[in-house]
Order: sequence, then C-alpha cells, then structure tokens
Amino acid sequence: MGLRQHGRIFFAHSNKRTYWGLDANNDVELVVQGTTILTVSDTTGEVSFAEAALFPGGGAVATNVAVGDGSLDANTTGADNVAVGNAALDANTTGSNNVAVGSGAMGASVSTVNNVAVGKGALAVLTTGTD
Repeated sequence: MGLRQHGRIFFAHSNKRTYWGLDANNDVELVVQGTTILTVSDTTGEVSFAEAALFPGGGAVATNVAVGDGSLDANTTGADNVAVGNAALDANTTGSNNVAVGSGAMGASVSTVNNVAVGKGALAVLTTGTD
C-alpha cells in the first residue's frame, strides 16, 4: 500500500508528493507529484478535478449540471440547467432549462429560460429572455 501519516496514505512516500488523504479543511484530496488532481469538499459535496469542477447542481439544485471553474456559480433557484466550460452560466440565479457549452457561454445570463448556447462566449451578453 504505502506509508500512512497524518490521515494521508502516501503512495510515493519517498517524496511525500503523491498521496490520497484529507487536507486542512477535511476535504478529501488526491495529489499526484504535488498537483491536486481530485478534491471532494467536506462541506458542500462539490467534486473538483484539477482545474475543472463538477458540482452537485449549481445553487444546490440537484437538477443542474455544472462542469468547469465558476460554472453556475451564482445559481440560487434556477433548475434543469447544464453549464460546461469555465464560467459558463456563471451569473445565472433563477434561469431554468438552459444549456451553455463553452468558456463564458451565457456568462451574463441571470434569469433566462429555454436557451441553448454553444461556443466560447456564445450568448455572453444575454441577461434575460426566453427561447
């Protein structure tokens, strides 16, 4: 297996840079050669993969899917949204049934409904609207 120390299991214990264990916040993390590959938050249940993140529904809404740093970050009650990409649908609070794929796609959207945006910055300035 490996060396166990401070709640961590070291697989390459000679350099102590590759391990599976708990960080200072009690989040579970997998670190390979000093780079955090996977983190599971103890408080929110969010799962982060390296630079991308997969959230259990933006704004704790289980019907949302958010993949990417900051995607669906401001969501409060919006449901049935899919946001894939850095900051996709990041300003959305109450909008529902939207699909945003691409970095910054639908980035200004706050309360839009039934929209699809594909590509970097697609529908980036749309704030409200339906279909």
